[in-house]
Order: sequence, then structure tokens, then C-alpha cells
Amino acid sequence: MKRTGLRPGSNLGIRGICHDDSVPGPLCHAPLPQVLGSLVISIVFGLLTAACFAAGTLASSRTVRMIGPASSISGMMAVGLVFVLPVVLIGGVPEKLDGTNAIWLVV
Repeated sequence: MKRTGLRPGSNLGIRGICHDDSVPGPLCHAPLPQVLGSLVISIVFGLLTAACFAAGTLASSRTVRMIGPASSISGMMAVGLVFVLPVVLIGGVPEKLDGTNAIWLVV
């Protein structure tokens, strides 16, 4: 890495490290703490997502063993409908939903 001539503690962000426009997008212009903060948030939410998937898998496998596959799938669909239906009703019909798109949505 080439030396930039920056003083320690200067708040120039990554722009001081990447000497040219070799790093495209907002990463070259964002302050370093902001970039590190967004990386940490991404890692935390990725771990939370993995934990949710693991919990769902364990719960569904136990449910299938306890009450059977048909009842567990219908219960999961009912719970999903309870969560999704209010959002759909509030959102209304999309502007660009025509006959062809509606057919593809049903399929």
C-alpha cells in the first residue's frame, strides 16, 4: 500500500486510502467508521437471519413429527396469511397490474 501522507486521526475515510477511483460507488466517499458500521450491521443481521432459519427448521421438523405434514403445512400457511393479509390490504392493488401480470402472479 502506498503512503498517503495523511495524519493519524484525519477523518478522510477510505478516499485517503484508495488513491484514485479504483473503488467504485459510495465506499470511496464514505467515512471509515460509517463503512465499518454498515459491515457490522450486515454481519449481525446475517447471523440473526441464520438463527431464524435454524429455529424455523427445528420447529417445523418437530411439528411434522407431532401432528403430521398436512396439518403442519396448513397451520404454517394460516399463520403466514395472518401476517401478510393486513399488508396486502393496506397496500392495495398495484398500478401496473394488468391481466397478463395477474395470470403470471397466480401461476
